[in-house]
Amino acid sequence: MKNRHIRYTFDRKSFFGKAAVFCLVLFVVLRGIGGLLNRTIFEDRFATAEFAFPILCALLYLLCLLFFGRKWFKITVFPFVLGVMACVVRLFSYDNLMQQEMSVERILVSIFFYLVVTAVYSAVAFGGIRARIFLFFLFLVPLGYHAVFEIYPVVSSGFGLSASPVLMELSVLAIIFSMLFVSLGMSSKPRVNSIDPESGKTVVPPLPGNKLDEKPPVVTGEAPAEVPKEPSEPAPEEPKPAAEEPEPTAAHSESVSAPSAITPEPDEAVPEGDEEPSFDPFAPSTGPVQLTLNPDLGDYSAEGEDA
Repeated sequence: MKNRHIRYTFDRKSFFGKAAVFCLVLFVVLRGIGGLLNRTIFEDRFATAEFAFPILCALLYLLCLLFFGRKWFKITVFPFVLGVMACVVRLFSYDNLMQQEMSVERILVSIFFYLVVTAVYSAVAFGGIRARIFLFFLFLVPLGYHAVFEIYPVVSSGFGLSASPVLMELSVLAIIFSMLFVSLGMSSKPRVNSIDPESGKTVVPPLPGNKLDEKPPVVTGEAPAEVPKEPSEPAPEEPKPAAEEPEPTAAHSESVSAPSAITPEPDEAVPEGDEEPSFDPFAPSTGPVQLTLNPDLGDYSAEGEDA
């Protein structure tokens, strides 16, 4: 069985597509407002870069989804990798509800998780594996992490919060929900859509009369070679009329009508005298044929009678 390459697409007009786009726009708005409220981030270059870099990555990812999500979804891997780098930079800042620096163990575990998510997302986008649902569960992990390790301790302790860190945390939740909707909005289609001749499927031709009249196609190349027709039986030949004989001329008619004068040949001369011709036994005879054993029988019989 051949391994068929899978191509994933993203329809921005579907429900999950619209939800993903809305969450990305919401992330940009919430983070922008939260950064403007906390003006202290503009006093440090690192804090300013950590604030602006995720916004640029989210806008680039949004544009790739809108323009290339349906045909070239794999292009979204580039802004996704940039967004993962922005999340790694956030681990070394005070961008959290408690506004405290994270421990080394949490930073290492978070970096390892980001690498796994990047590898799986890239493999799915390029069609290497069919793991769309697995990608959905991977994005549920940071959602549970923020709910357990950041939101719940602050709410349970009654720690007073300002508007800026709350908006920043809401923006992180918005980007997580957007990735969840992206994973649900992805659909897989085979790259080759032609019918396999070995599958046994056949195309049923339309019935005559169901198809509208169409103009004959225009042939721009050379004319196709004519198919030789089978020789048919020869038609019976009609009898040709006899050629008319020319009318005889006058000279010819006279020569035909006048009988030619036939002169009889003279009989052979009979030799004079009483001498009879010598007897030839092989000569034809005019009388009856006599069968004799001795050709001289006639002379002998005549001499006997005289005696």
